[in-house]
Amino acid sequence: MANKFTACMEITNTAIKLLLGYELGGKPVVVFTHYEPLEPGIIQHYGISKPDALSEALKAMQTLKIEDEKIEIKLSNVNLIVPSLGLKVYQSEKSFTVVSPDEKVGDADITNLISLLQKENVPSGYTISNIIPIAFQLDDGRRFATPPLGFVSKSVMVKAMIHTLPEPLRGQYAIAVNAVGYRVLKSNVSVYCAAKYYSTMPNVPKSYLLLDIGAGSTDLALIGDTEPYAATCFAKGGDDLTTLIAERFGISFEDAENLKVNYGYHEVNMRYKPILIKGIDENGNPKNYYQNDLNAVIKEFFGVYLTEISAGLSTFLDRYAGKDFVKTLPLIVAGGGAKLVGLLDFLKGAFEGREVLVVTPDTIGARDPSMVNLLGMLMC
Repeated sequence: MANKFTACMEITNTAIKLLLGYELGGKPVVVFTHYEPLEPGIIQHYGISKPDALSEALKAMQTLKIEDEKIEIKLSNVNLIVPSLGLKVYQSEKSFTVVSPDEKVGDADITNLISLLQKENVPSGYTISNIIPIAFQLDDGRRFATPPLGFVSKSVMVKAMIHTLPEPLRGQYAIAVNAVGYRVLKSNVSVYCAAKYYSTMPNVPKSYLLLDIGAGSTDLALIGDTEPYAATCFAKGGDDLTTLIAERFGISFEDAENLKVNYGYHEVNMRYKPILIKGIDENGNPKNYYQNDLNAVIKEFFGVYLTEISAGLSTFLDRYAGKDFVKTLPLIVAGGGAKLVGLLDFLKGAFEGREVLVVTPDTIGARDPSMVNLLGMLMC
């Protein structure tokens, strides 16, 4: 079964996520998904802190069984999503001479083009993670979104996006996956995958700001005409809010996660206010906690978190300060954190004048904001 479909894998702070499927008519079709939880500390701020423990978790996924359907899936080849931490995006324009005697653009020309782009100079300590050609132009001015194979032209000009990552990050995930017996066929950065999936949804604009809230980190990106033009990432996410709730209420991380997921932030306007949980106060004494107490902790967290998001957005929006379009770009929220009750109210308050949207995937079998990257990887 696994050989008939594309296997896409993403390693996050809390789990290894897997999606099997294929592309049909420009849309992803999901056949199977799997979520392999990771113990805390294996991945810290997108770095692999415990490689042996990660290897064991990866090995556990090489053979998966669907008991109800009596199907066994053996994984070998995977497409891997790489974190966007440290991502720098550059634009490049190159021209190349068609090598065929009849001047028809062929596969050899595209191979030569990629080789040419791979020689692009990048900052010290960075390496090219991916090259995305986005436009081709022939001598007569005709433009194409895909390689113009078979068309006659003496030369071709191409515009491409160059994705670069810090060298340690670029290789560590692929090395870890390959080391246990998988073969990584292709890799792409997470924000590119998200943009790729959203480009398949007709209700999503082509240009927007992307906010991907994960468990241990947050990705921010400027997407222009469905391509990432700039991105940044910082090491704070949904788990940090859970930890703060646990500390304030004197409860376990698991209980705090349940409060965050099941209640979130919402105003309570009724006389009867039920107890959410029994915890302890700062002096170690027993204390009952209510929705208003949870609201106060969540509000405290977002007071700091949204300041960091605003600062992160400013770092790359300033480059486009002269462009009026960036002032009105909508903010699209993805990732597991997008499901937090009350999140939209905080974001709308912090980014007045911008439309804030949580765009839930419409693909059967993966209708969850945390699956966006995997769905996009399937389309790459």
